[in-house]
Amino acid sequence: MSYRYTPTALSPRHPEVGMGFGGSVPRPPGGPIPLPHPPTHRDERRSRRGLVVAGVLAACVSVIVAGIVGVYVGSLTATKDQQAVQAAPASPTSVPPTADQVRAATVDLCTRFAAGYRAMPSPQNRGFDVVPTATYIADALRDNPIADPSIRNAITKSLEFLRDQAAALSREPSAGAIHIPQDWKAAPANTADQRSWDLCRAYEG
Repeated sequence: MSYRYTPTALSPRHPEVGMGFGGSVPRPPGGPIPLPHPPTHRDERRSRRGLVVAGVLAACVSVIVAGIVGVYVGSLTATKDQQAVQAAPASPTSVPPTADQVRAATVDLCTRFAAGYRAMPSPQNRGFDVVPTATYIADALRDNPIADPSIRNAITKSLEFLRDQAAALSREPSAGAIHIPQDWKAAPANTADQRSWDLCRAYEG
């Protein structure tokens, strides 16, 4: 008598369904891939601290470089200024004038004194009769600083009398900073003028 083998059907929920030979499911190679750990608060603080330190160092370097550049530029400017002062030509007044220069200045001063003096009307009745001559002689003195000293002193004294005369002829009352000479006399002024005339006429240089 023969028996026929009938395979037993397994339920789909049976644990051995789909396992193949041996009843086990092979695992993927390498095993599961671990996930990266999230960064901790300590790492964030370290990162921020590093950025702050880097910023401070950069600022310090910038300040140091700016200071070095400023000192360098300042030293160059000072050196150029010193060179300019050393290379500047000597002032003309530092060199004694020659005899010809003194004579030329004295001639110009005396000639302009005579021209200005003769331009005054006679007699002088108002300030305008004196002011143009006083201004003309003052310009002559300013333009000839190396003229003969004795002649310069005499003409300077004449100019002082001319200015006092112009102020007295203005008849402006004295007030505040305005001081009008009340004791101006023609005689002392004429004496001073005569001395200037005599020195200019006698000058030989």
